[in-house]
Amino acid sequence: MRFGGFQNWLRPIRHTGGAVAVYVALGASVTFGIVGLAIDATRAMIVQSEAQAAADAAALAAASQLDGTATSITRANNALATLVSNNQRMAAAGAGAVAIASTRFLTDLPANDDDPIDASFETTDPLRARFVEVTTAPLQHANTFLRAVGVLPNINITTTAVAGARDSVCGATPMMMCSPTDDVFDATVWRGRQVRLDYQANSWGPGNFGFLSSGGNGANALAGALASVNGANVCYGPMVTTEPGQNNGARQALNTRFDMYENPMFGGSSNNALYPPDVNVRKGIRYTNASCNNSTTNVSGRLPRDFNLIANNGEHFGNGRWDCLSYWNANFAASGVTRPAACTADTSTFSRYDMYSFELTNNLVNVQGAGSERGTPMCSGNGNPPQAGRRVIRIAVLDCSPSINGRTTEPVIAFARVFLTEPVTSPPSVQVVGEIIDVVEPGADDAVLRQVVQLYR
Repeated sequence: MRFGGFQNWLRPIRHTGGAVAVYVALGASVTFGIVGLAIDATRAMIVQSEAQAAADAAALAAASQLDGTATSITRANNALATLVSNNQRMAAAGAGAVAIASTRFLTDLPANDDDPIDASFETTDPLRARFVEVTTAPLQHANTFLRAVGVLPNINITTTAVAGARDSVCGATPMMMCSPTDDVFDATVWRGRQVRLDYQANSWGPGNFGFLSSGGNGANALAGALASVNGANVCYGPMVTTEPGQNNGARQALNTRFDMYENPMFGGSSNNALYPPDVNVRKGIRYTNASCNNSTTNVSGRLPRDFNLIANNGEHFGNGRWDCLSYWNANFAASGVTRPAACTADTSTFSRYDMYSFELTNNLVNVQGAGSERGTPMCSGNGNPPQAGRRVIRIAVLDCSPSINGRTTEPVIAFARVFLTEPVTSPPSVQVVGEIIDVVEPGADDAVLRQVVQLYR
């Protein structure tokens, strides 16, 4: 009786055995799917992450070379080829390098990050390239477990990154000049050529110069920054603010670099270490007394202008051809030093800055030349020793074709290094005459250049 009762008690369990098997099978399928999803999805995420890291690194390496010079795209492509190599571990083909499928150089980016970057932003001009977009080659990810629940066996993973470089120049002279070619400035074209820049209070155009906000208030702050070894009390980035200023103060400020300390502001500053002269101030002007308030001019002792600037008083941009031989004969013919072979009556391969450097290297600064002038400073005090390179200023190059004027914020094309070849003239026709050396760029100007390379997308 007891045994038969026990059998009756077991009967319901036996009858539900098939249902339990179904539940077990369903549970096993769900569990298998969850485990498969976790494993396959994790592997796919790793492939995605490694591909994105490769795209980011490649874009940053390429963007670091986009400095607005004629070789920037070439150097960016070289950086892609040689500076970065990122590997992945989980793709179907096995571990290996992540390849770059395509690269686009861009002038700008859409204002909205969600907007696509269409072809209107693309460029092949190294002077205009400011951003780079890098796309990786597809990496195939093979699903193992998820194929059992109907997921595609393979998926391709591609990533894209956009990076750009933003330069800040610190300690620059708070000046701007209008580009001779509107929205670009090719240093390889203009190197060694003179510019004759006229002061213009507003409505700037090619051949005009103006001022930038210097981090201080008033004309005295601007003049002080123009003369100081520290330059402006700000770092200038991709955008700068122009500043109306007093041209006479600017003339006196820049001329301290030529050992000229004129009243009112700089008359008592000849012993101020903030305003030293250059070590070579040969300028075609000789002071005739110890107090430096009387002078005579002998233009033959001054670095000559480009031929086309001499022939056309309305021309602002030189052709790089000048009479080096006449300058040499006026100043150093009797020095006993052999004249540089490239210094001829019509040369374009030996710049005025090359001559300045040659004079320093060959101890010609103190040689007496035309009009009894020497290049050695005589007006600065003992507490204000001369400094080499003070006649080199760094100024912003702007596109003035939209007729900018007054106080406005504008994008910078480049920061040019300009060698002052003669003192700035007196108002009302204030002119700054100098020779283009180069543009401020990494490696050559690391003391003043702060380059920030960052990802934008």
